[in-house]
Amino acid sequence: MRRGVVALVVLLLLIVVADRLSAEITGRRLASEVRRSEHLAARPKVRIHGFPFWTQVAAGRYGDVSIDSSSTIVIRGIKIERAAARLHAVRVDVRDVVSGTVRDLPVGSGSGSAVVPYSSVNLAIRRYGGQVGSSVDVGPAGPGEAKLTGALGIAVRITARVSHGELIITPAARDLAALPSFVSDAIEGALARPIPLPPLPFNITLADGAFEPDGLHLAATANDSRFPVR
Repeated sequence: MRRGVVALVVLLLLIVVADRLSAEITGRRLASEVRRSEHLAARPKVRIHGFPFWTQVAAGRYGDVSIDSSSTIVIRGIKIERAAARLHAVRVDVRDVVSGTVRDLPVGSGSGSAVVPYSSVNLAIRRYGGQVGSSVDVGPAGPGEAKLTGALGIAVRITARVSHGELIITPAARDLAALPSFVSDAIEGALARPIPLPPLPFNITLADGAFEPDGLHLAATANDSRFPVR
């Protein structure tokens, strides 16, 4: 009896290990496809969550897949760092994964995030902010806001939001009120035009953004979309 119980436990452990190993191998194959698709310097980390894995394989439907990239991605000169996506209801045939012929991943829903460093935020402001945009600099301030500085030590706190794929920067009204009107008018004029943002990796749609100490944090969503891997 004792030997039988031990044998059963060992068998269950082997099944669990084999299941997780298969999920790891499949994740690595998908990661290689994603790296090639997004032209990443390093292979991202792809994890297929949920147990057991083989029931998902049999159904060709994976409930929870995460993708995390440590590579810096440059789109239209704008750097994007720490891009990540969490995809749900992903449909893919395991034969395509094994043979390396996956062209896209139909996704039921998902979310994503990325960070744009302040160097790229400043590049975008100089590109779209006109003459005044070339004379200001944006840097970290506190959670949810940044600091815009200009000539003669002028400093204004700013916040950000995203709408229709564009970054909208709003200066703090209290800071503007403390400045001469011609200065505040110039700052508002430079920031009045929304800044176009490059599309995020992993085919996800920009939903929101906020300044944080390490840069502009972007959030994204995906619904009934296809994630290209070719």
